[in-house]
Amino acid sequence: AATAVVAFATGLLADNKVADATFAAVEALWGRKGVMELSGAIGYYTMLAFVLNVAERPLQAGSIPFGS
Repeated sequence: AATAVVAFATGLLADNKVADATFAAVEALWGRKGVMELSGAIGYYTMLAFVLNVAERPLQAGSIPFGS
């Protein structure tokens, strides 16, 4: 499942479309509704990342950056 989701998100974000085989793999996992929900989740978190990048909010004192 993780491989299909990564391929789906990568295709959607990099190419603005998803390969037919990738779409079919996700649809086989969760149905057409699941494909639409995954698309919406990817779009929501992409929008949220854009907003946070534009806001350039510094971390609170004592916070540890993700990935550190």
